[in-house]
Amino acid sequence: MKNQKELIISASAVELSHLDTSKPICVHIGENTLVAVPSTMTAMEAVNTINVLTGIVTPLLDAIKDACGTCGEQRDEGGGSCPFWDNCEPGRCPFEGVTGPQVELSDNARKLMGIPLDAKLELLPDKGEGLVCAADYKHDLTDVPEQMRTLFAIHGVCPGQLDELLMAEAEVWHG
Repeated sequence: MKNQKELIISASAVELSHLDTSKPICVHIGENTLVAVPSTMTAMEAVNTINVLTGIVTPLLDAIKDACGTCGEQRDEGGGSCPFWDNCEPGRCPFEGVTGPQVELSDNARKLMGIPLDAKLELLPDKGEGLVCAADYKHDLTDVPEQMRTLFAIHGVCPGQLDELLMAEAEVWHG
């Protein structure tokens, strides 16, 4: 859709979907997502919709897992173990329990430091002190909703590698 101001769905595509054009549809809009479904559905229609959506979600989840590897997966670098494991507590993932940013500053402190209010912050620790600065990335693991982190954990996705891919804005799927 190059510079298209309206979304036009061809009659043949609507026919393939088996949507009843005489009934209203409900459009669900989310970040990077647009889904149109009937505004009311029978149980079988709901089952069919879930099946189609699962057919979309599963390859996306597989792409994330393939790109990240599994948590604790043995790797060639880092002495043969997961490079994200905390050296202080062997076998414990340092991303376990991540829920929010490591560093937070008040709006006033950000203004004084010249850091935009919407910028991510990065902590560069040193012995007895640390430097807080604007991060050079837009997203990290703290931007992933908790229910998605739980889903990824259930599937064994390495949160450290996911964090790296998020910060690098790496492409992981080509549909």
